Amino acid sequence: NVVSSGLLLTRIRMSCLPIQGERRRISVLFADIENSTKLAMSHEPEDANLIVADVLRTMTESVEQQGGTVEQTRGDGIVALFGARSAHEDHAVRACIAALNMQRELAAMAESLSARAGMPIRIRVGVNSGDGLVRAASFDTPTNYTADGPTTNIAAKLEEHAQAGAVLVTAEVVRLVEGYIETRPCGTLR
Repeated sequence: NVVSSGLLLTRIRMSCLPIQGERRRISVLFADIENSTKLAMSHEPEDANLIVADVLRTMTESVEQQGGTVEQTRGDGIVALFGARSAHEDHAVRACIAALNMQRELAAMAESLSARAGMPIRIRVGVNSGDGLVRAASFDTPTNYTADGPTTNIAAKLEEHAQAGAVLVTAEVVRLVEGYIETRPCGTLR
């Protein structure tokens, strides 16, 4: 079929092109489960996956309630973008509210989750705001977005350094949420 072959050839050519992006002010949120490896090692895979799925669902719902987009789910955590799909002046506030809601919802579920897991289930969250190159994740799914650059990398590092049960944010986030979110200094990370 000539028409189908032509469409297939166009799709193949398009998939080889770089996906164009737009520079935008965004907030990036990384969140993951503390000690998820210990959880996986001490349970049957199906049981551990059910516990992790409940936590990931809570994280995703918190992000979506604030107009964010879950860019990816990575095993025991998520990466979320605020201000990527639609530009929002309050992207940092939305990201912080989502992070705080995650912590609150999981604290409310802590007793039942811990009983199922046989250990405390807590998450750590990092949020950063700044410029990011926002683009569709692929030609086939233009509704999925991704962001590259230092803003994303720093958010990932914050999540790694955050205490379980806490949300760690940058000075830029603190500046953007002033008057909306109460913060307290926790020192300098390098």
